[in-house]
Amino acid sequence: MPKTRMRSTFSFKKLANKLDSIIVADLNAVGNHINKAIQDGIDSGTNIKGGRFKSLEPITVELGGKKPLNRTGNMRKTKKTPATPNNHRFIIEMVGKSKKGAYYGAYHNTGFTQ
Repeated sequence: MPKTRMRSTFSFKKLANKLDSIIVADLNAVGNHINKAIQDGIDSGTNIKGGRFKSLEPITVELGGKKPLNRTGNMRKTKKTPATPNNHRFIIEMVGKSKKGAYYGAYHNTGFTQ
């Protein structure tokens, strides 16, 4: 029987060296997708599960609102902190605040009173 040689071109060591950059790239891609989904939900007036928001409170309508907390556009303001090889976390933070310093996302979750 003739001898056959098998040559491997795959290296686990090379894969291990690239694994951090692969993870970081994927985390950043997913994080950007989630942030876009948040923005699209605000634009379309749908919640995180794809359903419609409940009817606007009378105070919101009086203040000129047509969509939930979207009168000034501050609801959609976010700050993204991308993942890095040393920190495998993608962070999305609310930055849109009212004049009183409260985050608009908190108003959305707890309700607004004047």
